[in-house]
Amino acid sequence: MLCPGCFGEKGGNDVCPACGFDASAGPGPLALPYGTLLNNKYLTGRLLGRPGGFGLTYLAWDTVLQVAVAVKEYLPREAAGRDADRSTVVPHSSEDGASFEYGLKKFLAEARTLAKFRHPNVVRVLDFFEANSTAYLVMDYYEGENLVEHVRRAGGRLPERRAVDVILPVLMGLKQVHAQGFLHRDVKPHNIYLTRDGAPILLDFGAARQAVGEHSRGLSVFLTPGFSPYEQYHSHGEIGPWSDVYASGATLYYLLTGHAPPEAPGRREDDELACSSKDVGAGEALCSALEKALAVRPQDRYQDIGAFEAALLSHAGASGWEVFLCKKSADLAHARQVYDFLESRGIRAFLSELAIPEVSEAEYRRVIDQAVEDCEHFVVVGSSRENVESSWVEAEWGMFLNEKRSGRKQGNLVTVLAQGMAIEDLPVGLRNHQVVPLTPAGLLELLRFVAPDRIPEDLPAPAPEPSPEPVPEPSLEPVPEPEPEPTAPSREPSAPSSERTPFTLENESTPRSPRPWLLVLATAIFALVGVAYFLGPEMFSGEGTPEQEPVQVEQVGVVNGTQEAGQEPESGEGEQPAFSTPMPGDSLPRSAPKAGDTWVEQANTSMEFVWIPGGCFTMGSPVQEAGRNEDETPHHVCIDGFWLARYETSNAEYAVADSGHDSGSYREAALNEPEQPAVKVSYEDAVRYAQWLSQAYPSLDFTLPTEAQWEYAARAGEAGATPWEADREDACRWASVYDMSSATGLSLAWEPEPCMDQYIASAPVGSFKANGFGVGDMLGNVWEWTADAYAEDNSGLPERNPLYRGSPDSDRVLRGGSWFNPISTVRFANRIHFPPDTRDFAVGFRLAMIDSQAAPREALGRDASPDNATSSLPSDSLTSVEIGMAAGDIYVEALEAVVLILEDKPEPSDHLWSDLAELKAWNVERMIELGRLREDLDDNGKDQCDVILRQEVENTPTAIREDFQRSWQFYADTDPELASLITQFTVLYQYVDFDVLRTELPEEAARFGIE
Repeated sequence: MLCPGCFGEKGGNDVCPACGFDASAGPGPLALPYGTLLNNKYLTGRLLGRPGGFGLTYLAWDTVLQVAVAVKEYLPREAAGRDADRSTVVPHSSEDGASFEYGLKKFLAEARTLAKFRHPNVVRVLDFFEANSTAYLVMDYYEGENLVEHVRRAGGRLPERRAVDVILPVLMGLKQVHAQGFLHRDVKPHNIYLTRDGAPILLDFGAARQAVGEHSRGLSVFLTPGFSPYEQYHSHGEIGPWSDVYASGATLYYLLTGHAPPEAPGRREDDELACSSKDVGAGEALCSALEKALAVRPQDRYQDIGAFEAALLSHAGASGWEVFLCKKSADLAHARQVYDFLESRGIRAFLSELAIPEVSEAEYRRVIDQAVEDCEHFVVVGSSRENVESSWVEAEWGMFLNEKRSGRKQGNLVTVLAQGMAIEDLPVGLRNHQVVPLTPAGLLELLRFVAPDRIPEDLPAPAPEPSPEPVPEPSLEPVPEPEPEPTAPSREPSAPSSERTPFTLENESTPRSPRPWLLVLATAIFALVGVAYFLGPEMFSGEGTPEQEPVQVEQVGVVNGTQEAGQEPESGEGEQPAFSTPMPGDSLPRSAPKAGDTWVEQANTSMEFVWIPGGCFTMGSPVQEAGRNEDETPHHVCIDGFWLARYETSNAEYAVADSGHDSGSYREAALNEPEQPAVKVSYEDAVRYAQWLSQAYPSLDFTLPTEAQWEYAARAGEAGATPWEADREDACRWASVYDMSSATGLSLAWEPEPCMDQYIASAPVGSFKANGFGVGDMLGNVWEWTADAYAEDNSGLPERNPLYRGSPDSDRVLRGGSWFNPISTVRFANRIHFPPDTRDFAVGFRLAMIDSQAAPREALGRDASPDNATSSLPSDSLTSVEIGMAAGDIYVEALEAVVLILEDKPEPSDHLWSDLAELKAWNVERMIELGRLREDLDDNGKDQCDVILRQEVENTPTAIREDFQRSWQFYADTDPELASLITQFTVLYQYVDFDVLRTELPEEAARFGIE
């Protein structure tokens, strides 16, 4: 049985075990019974909020799309009620019947109007229909809270800056509503919903209510004291955009004070509204804008929303802080609009030319739908924002194009734009994003398409990337800014491994074009991107990267938003500090360590290490975990025992090696105290530090922990998302997170945790409760580098001691969250990644340690830095990892090609035989070449190569295997010879050891030239 509170399965229980909703009391006398099926599609559940005078709103389940929705039922209680069947709505009297019918028509007319709106801050109407003698409106369902609840939880009022950040997106939505000739008429905190991602959504339009009120007994049905303007109190009052201006101003007043302004009629004679008082707590400029918006007489107010918005933006600019608009894109219906747009413009045909052949049209739709559903847009507000609001089409298309070029899922272009824009407080919506920026080649293709006339012709060709189409050769000039300030763009490492693309804004006006939404993206890229950061140093011929003027950006330093104004994730290239020479130390005792054992590195740092006993656990997160990302696939992992630093490396410990290091500060909060964790340390710096300390101990190997070691040690047996999952107020006992202490000193855009740890920024290491292994600060305080290169799906690595090495300049994984981040990022399973030379004010590290005399280094995940890579590999050949990946690709390509060849051919034919033989010969030739490379390796290299190849075979997608098996069975009956060839073809690629291949399949080996 489905729970009416969450639509999860609750069995025969009254109380749902998942959400705790108690269904035993029933829905109430006015509401539809739980489980009522509306329009053969929507199952009704609990009421959302209290019953209103104009209707009821239900949580409902769309049985077709399998998603939760909100369904609003037209039921004005003064005019109608529920019949004895508990479904049909009937008027109280014939007089009420006339008013009911009039209101019903207005309700449906309003639904038709709202269905046309597509704005991320206006509730989206998905459907409307008539049933039960009334009408229903189906809308998106948002999880979160209204502004009344939000203000209450924030302590009764919002800071000036936060209040303006909340109201501005609402004004943008209202502006679009007004542009369609429609008014809201009931803007108030109860009708603005703040989603979990921090996006304010304008709900519950009041036009139909007003029409009913004017047609029936009174006006109370659509008035809200304190928020309704003077003209709405009178039947002949002239209602217009200025009326919504008043209500919006009253809402801003509420956010600043925690209460509504005095009612408008009472202010007509004696206006006691004094914005500059301590009660409001707003500056003079904001007060001036607020008082004008709340003028009693309509002619004294701003006459449209745009004027009010401009006043707030002017105030924001004068205050010296950037304002951002969080735009949450629509989901599947919006995705269909994107798909239709692509189809109408012929873009799908263009995509098809570039996409890998086996991607079907259905896959196009699925990927686009998912991309649009998940996307959030962040648009900086400033003098160049005029046409920025509608860039989502190009962003989605660019992201999709690049997915198919690179063969893996990419981040959203708009999110990438947000990472490079000047930023003071990143909106909360970014907190759950795992961003993988576009590759240079993919982005260049997008640029080439959206604005070819803006691409200069004198840029050298980019470094090649595997792709079905050649990469174009555009050129961009860096954008100098007049005032060199602290910069934050990460250096773009050499292609193809690094893909970060910083952006900055300029204040030039943008010429319009027949397709302004295309020009928006072109402007955001061409006018705002410096080529040295955009394409990497290899894009220049001769002398490498030219000298650049500082680009005035305030970069988001780490995915999920850790970098802020003036904080600089610097390039580590050419800036390696000279480390001191470590003092030699004593080796570990030879006795076998056990749980709870500790060891202190006394010769240099006094760093304490804790023995982490080996064991197995489920790495990743379950699908229902709040805030989870797609790269957290749960999988079984086993870890051998290892030593781990009890705390993050402190400034004092790091300074022993690098006395000149300075972790700096964040705004006015110090980060460089001796016991605070060392930050602004890149992955490369951390690896060098580990190697530096290893020099003091011939038998000890200090490294960064692998991802698996980190999560295993962090969980210490915990299966949930955090130790404080059941009580958010308990977070400050366990970790340094963004809490009320931080909010007091910093006031970031996202919601603080409801507790205080007394630290504005990072805390001294060891300040919080240790976990079951005796290790502290695994969550919060600072992000921690791990040894692994980033792979979106790490579930295919070996079950025991997994480590994905990648290439030297691959992005590296960071874990644990930080004091700066929204709490949704501070989870055991959350993974982010960044280029290895990135330095950030919220990124540090801790060390792991291995006793090489006690266990093989490889078995325990030795760090694969450039300096300790496998030395036995020939310098002029591929590494075993590259060989393994190449062989795996060959195998997967071969299977996919067989499936494609066979699935559309119901009967065998000479043409099929020829196709298969040709494909087989081509792949075998590549395999032979790979085998020769493998023969050049020593035994250790061969072993590594074989392990990786077998993993690739085992991880071949199940669907491909099943398709192949079905094809083989068909031909086994109709053409045994062809079936035999298919079998040989497949078996060939499952043997990575050519000695075994020659022994077990000598005829096949000879037939295909493997001597």
